[in-house]
Amino acid sequence: LNQPFDYKIVVTNLTNIALQDVVVQETMGANMRFNSSTPETSPSSSVLTWALGEMGPREVRTITVNATATSVGSIGSCATASYNSELCATIPVVQPELRITKAGPAQVLACDTIQYVFEVTNTGTGSIDNVVVNDSLPNGLQTANGTSDVRFNVGTLAAGESKKYSMNVDASGGAGRHVNTATASRPGRGTAPSNAVVTCLRTPA
Repeated sequence: LNQPFDYKIVVTNLTNIALQDVVVQETMGANMRFNSSTPETSPSSSVLTWALGEMGPREVRTITVNATATSVGSIGSCATASYNSELCATIPVVQPELRITKAGPAQVLACDTIQYVFEVTNTGTGSIDNVVVNDSLPNGLQTANGTSDVRFNVGTLAAGESKKYSMNVDASGGAGRHVNTATASRPGRGTAPSNAVVTCLRTPA
């Protein structure tokens, strides 16, 4: 009675994540008088408050309180702890880019078969879905089955991935210079073009 004594409040972060804004409050009994504490606090009525800030994963802190019992009998106090937990997520930001090249011979004889090779590449980061290659052949060139519109469904291209396609074209339309553009595209996005130029020479008499 009327003799100062110490007691401890042990605060433990039981989780594997950091806790923010940790606050401990203690309500002292009516027969207790607060003297001091480490860390320090200023009592408000019979309530003591310690703002501990951030506590790391599994971190333990100890509050030491010095008090005096003012009457005979049992003395007691009740402590509570509050905190905020911060959960963070990382979202990668990618920028896929399409590139297409179309290669073929520079000169052929009329009636020769021309082989074009298409290469579609994702030069950016992140994958690209639903990639399509379109090629509209000019007058004088057509595929072996007589069509002038060519389409390849490339599908998905991962970052850095390339896919190749080939096409045989009939140059029976006669001599001349033929220019056409192949494009690689995906829904809702722009297109990547690639031109190819071939000169069909007259067949020697």
